Amino acid sequence: MREIEYKALPARSILRQMKDLASLMLDLAYFAFLTMDKTLTDLVLKIEEEVSTLNYFLIMNTTLAVRDKDDAEAGTVIINMGTALNAIANAAADIAQLTKLNIEPHLVLKKALEETEEVVKSYRIDKRSPLIGKKIEELEKLGFYVDIIAIKRAQVWILNPPMNFKLNPEDVIVCRGNREALSSFAEVCKSGRSN
Repeated sequence: MREIEYKALPARSILRQMKDLASLMLDLAYFAFLTMDKTLTDLVLKIEEEVSTLNYFLIMNTTLAVRDKDDAEAGTVIINMGTALNAIANAAADIAQLTKLNIEPHLVLKKALEETEEVVKSYRIDKRSPLIGKKIEELEKLGFYVDIIAIKRAQVWILNPPMNFKLNPEDVIVCRGNREALSSFAEVCKSGRSN
């Protein structure tokens, strides 16, 4: 087990980070499994380590803050929330690990996941796309209602890219949205046509 240096962090901040990362992990894990993307699986496993570290900080900070019975009761709730978020992260990692075991999703599962209201897809930005140089925050103004959850630039994955992040040619964008929004977004990424 690797050594982790203690950091004094507020429990609320830790829980918020854990929730955001666990949610992102679920999206990425399903996408990794459906596309059999082992690089994305590695990313999910890296995030799992980060969630585990945050859970460790949460337990340490919470136990250090306990001074009496009331603090202990509140601390127990906080630790249980962290444990639940850590379990979600572990489950997402297990889903992603299926790619490393070369277990492909059953066609019925693929079909069922495709039928859901929100789906996760990836697109490569073509060199002729009008999206080049645009910031993520500008997408909605252009009529694209998708949630960018990750971007792969060269060999580097950028998770939850900031809203002022500018898009480049050849970026691979992992986004979530309904089918119609994603179809429209795919057109502008691939063919270079805008709305």
